[in-house]
Amino acid sequence: MITYQTKSRQWVTVLAVAAVGVAAGAAYWWSATPTPEAQPGVVLAPSQQGVIRPTATVEDEITRELKGPAPMQDGRPADVTSEDWATLNAALARQGAPQGEAERIVSYLRYQRSFESWQQLDEEKEAHKRRLMAQSLLAEIPERMAKGEFSAIEGQMMSAVLLTETTSDEAERTRIIEQWQQKLAEIASPLEDEKVLLAQAREVEYKRRQANAFADWQGQTNPAERTPARLEQAMESNRRAYNSGEF
Repeated sequence: MITYQTKSRQWVTVLAVAAVGVAAGAAYWWSATPTPEAQPGVVLAPSQQGVIRPTATVEDEITRELKGPAPMQDGRPADVTSEDWATLNAALARQGAPQGEAERIVSYLRYQRSFESWQQLDEEKEAHKRRLMAQSLLAEIPERMAKGEFSAIEGQMMSAVLLTETTSDEAERTRIIEQWQQKLAEIASPLEDEKVLLAQAREVEYKRRQANAFADWQGQTNPAERTPARLEQAMESNRRAYNSGEF
């Protein structure tokens, strides 16, 4: 089942899941996501900390949170330190990762952090922002599914959760959810193909573990745990687990 935090911080079941006909009991990415206190996500570069920015609209704030600031001239995300960026790219290069994988990891962590932020918004006092943020998060799901960051089931469940914010009318919400599922079906592999689903789930899990390895490494406060060798070790461990069929 899908759960998310309400303003009272209790976990509740989203009944909209029944409308999409997805079986309960699957493991979904945010159910295992560490809390913001345990995993900070992208660590801001010193040049970005404490910067006073002009007043922005809610839409601007949401876009900045999801997309991040404009990249530096050398392509480095402006919200990641040059040292961390170099270490991440070096670790990925040792594994023969495809070009652009570092950008994907940072973007994925931003999305993960934004989803966590959305869950914590007050359902009444911040209803407008919750709705706009849900729409922005929802809009990215097809592309992220195409990148292999979410499985077909995860994409369906996440969209069902986010779509609950679009309207208070249950019948209209069910209609929108069904339309959205059809859209996702054009991207996902056939749900009845078990072998394809299992292979897809392994790829998704591998990408998730590599991204979380970087986030965990960034969050270390002990310098001995914050070395390039530690990040390489964590990513290599994930690669070996994947190759051996451990997950």
